[in-house]
Amino acid sequence: MATRIATTLAESDSMLLPSALPITRPHFPPHDRERTGPNRKTSIRDSYIRKLKKQGTRFAWNGKREGGRELKRKPLKKVSRALRGRFKVYFALTTAFLLRPENSLCEICKVRREHSENIQINCATEIHHHRGRLGRLLCWVPGFRPSCYGCRNWPHDNKKQAREWGLLAPTTIYDVFPV
Repeated sequence: MATRIATTLAESDSMLLPSALPITRPHFPPHDRERTGPNRKTSIRDSYIRKLKKQGTRFAWNGKREGGRELKRKPLKKVSRALRGRFKVYFALTTAFLLRPENSLCEICKVRREHSENIQINCATEIHHHRGRLGRLLCWVPGFRPSCYGCRNWPHDNKKQAREWGLLAPTTIYDVFPV
């Protein structure tokens, strides 16, 4: 059996290396150490903005004014005030339209059933715009057609067939308000 010699690591290294080479601590490049002051790898502003982006907040750094304090940026409005007012009127009209007894069944299901498609006629829960919904057509009640959730995209997925069956207006008058 071999006997173990109890020496420190520095002593064993000095035994292996020639005596001309001094033993020193390993040198780490400066980018591995934490930098502070003017020799930082990233600025305080960049690291702060990166931290805020990770959190999901929207802040802008204003270094010139107010001593580098962050200023909150407002996101763009998703819906304008005018459109919000039009949507209030539209939702009131659609609920009144769907509560009428003649609009309780899906018109698209009825037409598809008449043209020999084997589907069940469902209750209407949504509105299909026969002539589009651009501008004043959004609240134009004669252009409303009752539809169910399953049929709401069918006329737009099958435009040619829907125009033949009368579920979509012809292209010449689609998205045009009647005079």
